[in-house]
Amino acid sequence: MSTTTKKSEQVKKAAEVKEESYQVMPFVDTIWNQFALSLDWAKELQESGEEAYLKTVKETIKFNKDFRNSFLNLYQESKKTNSEIVDSVSALNNKNDVLQIDFPELTDQFRDVSDRVENLALTPIKLSFDLIDRFDNNLVENSENYVHYVRERRNDLLKVTSDYVEIAKNNHKNIFSMIEKSVKVHVNN
Repeated sequence: MSTTTKKSEQVKKAAEVKEESYQVMPFVDTIWNQFALSLDWAKELQESGEEAYLKTVKETIKFNKDFRNSFLNLYQESKKTNSEIVDSVSALNNKNDVLQIDFPELTDQFRDVSDRVENLALTPIKLSFDLIDRFDNNLVENSENYVHYVRERRNDLLKVTSDYVEIAKNNHKNIFSMIEKSVKVHVNN
């Protein structure tokens, strides 16, 4: 073989190696870009899960509060009914013309006893509902604080991770460029 044909073959091989080097670096970039995208996707997935958790907690608390309000409305209705009964009894006493006896003191005592029984019955309910409301508020606040804390830690970790990913990506590229250079040296010789 002549030296011109050897040189032309070497030029062809060098062109092929050069062509491969242009194909390898985008491949490395693609791999690392896909890895970075998967990290972003995982972060978004975690954040959407956290948002769903907070939304569920808030909706559950809202439902419980509505239930307690319904219970209080039921109690108010029974209180109203009780007042109507007291009024009916006092009206019967006032209409009792046959006996001609006026019982205002008895009516007042009956109303006073009725009010005290209502207050006694309502006090533990009000205290329980107040305690539950405070618990619910603390739960929402603690959940929001926890999610905020987790997000801050994750963002800090992602900053460090992205730095490591960039370093690994550059090292990967450097390794391939060193391999590429050594292949070029061997091909050219």
